[in-house]
Amino acid sequence: MEPITSVPSAETAIALSVSKTAGASPLAPDRDLAQSVSKAVSHLNEQGFAGEGREITISLDPGTRQPVVKVVDISSGEILRQWPSQYVLQVAEDSKARER
Repeated sequence: MEPITSVPSAETAIALSVSKTAGASPLAPDRDLAQSVSKAVSHLNEQGFAGEGREITISLDPGTRQPVVKVVDISSGEILRQWPSQYVLQVAEDSKARER
């Protein structure tokens, strides 16, 4: 799962996630919501909300298509915190696979 760090990518990913959740076509994303979330994450990173040498990223889990929020160490790329956890994402993906 690649972190989304640029504003346009974050807007698109968030909008796609919101659109899928709402049952809309992924080609008609909610741009206003995506821009708001992207600006908020950028603002948090600019203000150092996650701490010195850390940043907040948003990505979509490829297996569940759910948004994932991470706090990442900028220098090493180590994931310090993640919501939902990798375990929860794996359980959700396994559950989804059994439904098929």
